[in-house]
Amino acid sequence: MTNSGRFRINRIAFVLSIWLLASAVALVGCGSSEAEVQDESLPDGRVAYENADFETAQEEFEQAVDIDPEDAEALFLLGQTYEAQGDLDAAADAYKRSLRADISQSRVQYNLAIIQKSQGDIDEAIENLEIAIRIDSEFVGARLALGDIYAESGNAEDARVEYETVLEMEPFGLDLDDVRRKLDAL
Repeated sequence: MTNSGRFRINRIAFVLSIWLLASAVALVGCGSSEAEVQDESLPDGRVAYENADFETAQEEFEQAVDIDPEDAEALFLLGQTYEAQGDLDAAADAYKRSLRADISQSRVQYNLAIIQKSQGDIDEAIENLEIAIRIDSEFVGARLALGDIYAESGNAEDARVEYETVLEMEPFGLDLDDVRRKLDAL
């Protein structure tokens, strides 16, 4: 092969390398803009939620979920927003999707259980509260909710276990006298 043939091949390889590099940079740029939108949507949605602007919060969280349908945090926040607006079916669906993305979220298990209890699905509520407690054994809210369900269902023995466990934990800021009253009422 002559020097001019090698030069042409090297020049073609060089041009192809530049084109591939430019394409890669363009692709990375596209991905980062989605990441930037994702990074902005969650904080903007949180601010809107804290300001009780649930419509804006919902839009922001839905945008985050559109970008990443498996984002457990965005799905959880979307569920909370639906719940705050009274759309319990949509909230439960968002919580279930969040749990499919990450089963280890005790707070999502808890929120789903509270909705299930309010809709009369006591067995599912108990199951989700028990899972929440297995994930976080010191989840006071889940223990109290489970104790309440047990007490309301006439299961005094299991309710007693949950209430006594809460009292042993001595959580700060909780009215322990209220827990003692529940225990005494069993």
